[in-house]
Amino acid sequence: MTRRTVKIRSFHSPIPDNAGEQSGRELVATDRESSIIHFTSAGNLEEGPVSFREFTKPLVNKFNPKIPPSSIDFDFEGLSYTVYVEVNKQRDMSIYLKKGTKKQLLCAYPKVGDALAWLQWVADIDRDNLPDLMVSGSGHYSHLDHRFYLSTFAETGELAKEVGRFTDGQ
Repeated sequence: MTRRTVKIRSFHSPIPDNAGEQSGRELVATDRESSIIHFTSAGNLEEGPVSFREFTKPLVNKFNPKIPPSSIDFDFEGLSYTVYVEVNKQRDMSIYLKKGTKKQLLCAYPKVGDALAWLQWVADIDRDNLPDLMVSGSGHYSHLDHRFYLSTFAETGELAKEVGRFTDGQ
């Protein structure tokens, strides 16, 4: 796990939000000027420092089949969480977030050929003292999904809600 100093700052967005305003927020690392993610409908995201942790260990890497699916445990505001991967006999891959006995399916990839999954980072972007996260996964080497989850949008029974997704590759 790597700790990095990040902050949310305002920026002028060419895309108007639901209120018709062309302002947004971006999550930036203080050791570089490029943004990590842009928010065009910023809601109540406030400028300032953000608690942020990066992870470098893959959850699953079937490019190297000798490494089995794994999990990553992390503490956030005194509570323990786990992100883990399951791959069944049909080669369906599922990525889960767990806190205590509460378990949530984050995303699933059917019939994976070349499974790859990462917990990219955990942060408290919305400052509700609950983890927000970026998870990346793929069932094929030619593309990678990056999914962004915020805790404030979680519905009953959920720990976080997918609020954005970017796919690179084909």
